[in-house]
Amino acid sequence: MFTTLFKCSTVANKFRASAKWFRRTQKQEFALRLQKVLADPVAFCSTLLDLKPYSYQESFLRDQSQFIALRWSRQSGKTFIVAAYLLWYAVAHPNSWIGVISPSFRQSKQVIQKVAPFAQKLVRFGLVVKVQKTKIECWRGSRIEAFPNSPDTIRGPTLNVIYWDEVNYTGDDEDLYTAILFTLGTTNGQFIGSSTPGASNSIFYRMCFSDEYKSFSRHHVTWKQALEPNGPLKQSILESIREQLKHDPWRWTREMEAEFSEDEGRWLSLELILSCQAKDEDALEYLSLKDPAKGAFYEGLDLAKYQDYAVLTAVEKREKLRVVCCHRFPHGTEYGAIIGQVKDTMTRWDKVHQVWIDQTGLGEYVWEDMGKAVPVLKGVKFTQEQKQSLAQILRQTFVEKGILFPYDPELIEELHGQQYSLTKAGAYVFSHPEGSHDDRFWSLALAVAAAKSQASSGIPVSRAIT
Repeated sequence: MFTTLFKCSTVANKFRASAKWFRRTQKQEFALRLQKVLADPVAFCSTLLDLKPYSYQESFLRDQSQFIALRWSRQSGKTFIVAAYLLWYAVAHPNSWIGVISPSFRQSKQVIQKVAPFAQKLVRFGLVVKVQKTKIECWRGSRIEAFPNSPDTIRGPTLNVIYWDEVNYTGDDEDLYTAILFTLGTTNGQFIGSSTPGASNSIFYRMCFSDEYKSFSRHHVTWKQALEPNGPLKQSILESIREQLKHDPWRWTREMEAEFSEDEGRWLSLELILSCQAKDEDALEYLSLKDPAKGAFYEGLDLAKYQDYAVLTAVEKREKLRVVCCHRFPHGTEYGAIIGQVKDTMTRWDKVHQVWIDQTGLGEYVWEDMGKAVPVLKGVKFTQEQKQSLAQILRQTFVEKGILFPYDPELIEELHGQQYSLTKAGAYVFSHPEGSHDDRFWSLALAVAAAKSQASSGIPVSRAIT
């Protein structure tokens, strides 16, 4: 009996020893395989993230230059592959700190959310410890973190990599880039900047072309390289984009050819627009129409005509006008529902002083009905002369840096898309490319003129009979 037990015990010990040896061998094999995978970001993507990069994405992944500029077209997978690269760097380099910045802290967090699905795949291997909204913590002390786009914020951390998304659409790019250089100087770290091309008088333009920035490795990808099967851009989507932008060649040039375009014929230059974009420290975000708020508010309402949208824009009057709302109503929303929403803001926001509306084409009955619902409603008839006055007030406000707006790509596009020409009589005629919209432009122009009405905007307004 004891002999039998002894034999069983001996077999069990041998089995346990064999199991330990097997587990140890497995760990060793995994460690060796992991070491090989971490040595190559492309292998990291295909092995651990189930992602097979396209050839131009591989070129970026294997580029270990200290300064990299990515000038890629829309729908080319730019942010997607950068997210994978940042995760690879964090996992492959112990105790590394990677910072993400963009035109707004909200967008920086969106980049982190692009990294998050990849990071979740690595949790089971112990390579990622925690995934949060603003930060991803990896093994061996590395982390990827979103930062506000303030030079003061960037100067503090000791960062090994900084990724700057949409460089060309970030305000105060000069000061921010200077802060980045000093931050990376302490770690001899890496900088990656990407953007849709915009104004040529910018840091991103110099990153892409200037001899002073010749240390940059420059990656330029147009829609042609990104088209299936060589990229993620589908032919059907491309045709849809081409159709929508056929009357706006400059926008096609910027977004699909990834080339810089000029401001010729534009009422507001891109540089001027971006000079008034709020920084994170300005703490400016859009209010919902249902949010309660205190302040002195002025609203502009551009009602839908045919294929356009109705847009309600509100500015808060402080030392600078602050754009606190730019709400576009769904296509086909009835006038009654829109006016109901405007009336609600008068209840929730303390206080709405004036609401200016494009009165053109409104029937007398509709106009009177609106006036009963919104006593502070004032109408502007969009004659050529009045549109010129509104546009001039808006541009002067931008020139004087008297306005701030949160990062809003759609608003930026409409502001920059507004075109003008001169008649023989010297009057301005305004237009926008066919297939695009200008509702946000005129809605903002109305709100700004309303806020400046006490300073004699010079625009005749009418009041509904209440």
